[in-house]
Amino acid sequence: TRYIGDWSSDVCSSDLILRFGVKQNFQLQGKGKFLLKSLISLLKHKNYNRIFLEVNTNNSGAISLYEQFGFNYKSIRENYYYESGVYYHAKIMQLTL
Repeated sequence: TRYIGDWSSDVCSSDLILRFGVKQNFQLQGKGKFLLKSLISLLKHKNYNRIFLEVNTNNSGAISLYEQFGFNYKSIRENYYYESGVYYHAKIMQLTL
């Protein structure tokens, strides 16, 4: 995890994962699962209620990982990512802690 932003209010505490990733040569080794599990545990310990994240709809591996941890689809941001001349949508996901 590179950047994690958070905001708190009297109504709720939520966290937004701004960037989360594992370099390609370290993928499929359980490192992403370990990092995400650790982050979720930390935020639960700090009494956060929800975690929001966005992921490129083209990134099926990441979406699958988030779904394994109980993240649910909330909405789509159309044409959010631009890579190599192509626009991709961002899938917004939420985990209630």
